[in-house]
Amino acid sequence: RRHCQDGAALVGRLDGYGPVAQIILYHHERIDGTGYPAGLIGREIPQLARIIAVCETYDALTGRDSYRTAVTPVEAFAELRRVAGRQLDADLVDRLIVLLQRDGRGLLVSGEVQDATADAAFTRLAQAMAEP
Repeated sequence: RRHCQDGAALVGRLDGYGPVAQIILYHHERIDGTGYPAGLIGREIPQLARIIAVCETYDALTGRDSYRTAVTPVEAFAELRRVAGRQLDADLVDRLIVLLQRDGRGLLVSGEVQDATADAAFTRLAQAMAEP
């Protein structure tokens, strides 16, 4: 649980990275207030931290280096929907699913799972999900 504070403190030492430190600090907050480190609720959580939480959850569910067996994108979507509105921002979950289904990277394409690099996927997702 300390990695949020430790990571934010390290990044916060770099000039101009204050906003990034805030995202790192709050990316484990949950919409219902059960997250950490501050127990923020809903829109109290910075938007980019909410976006990272959704993306990180999808990546943990589908990633090969996950702490458990990777699931298919369809199974990951079901899990994201299950926790939407409680742990994760429901609107951002919906937007992620629509974006990934439209984009097709890292999803079922012609019945086969296609890989996408995490860095490229997170960049595209954060940009698209942050749009109004």
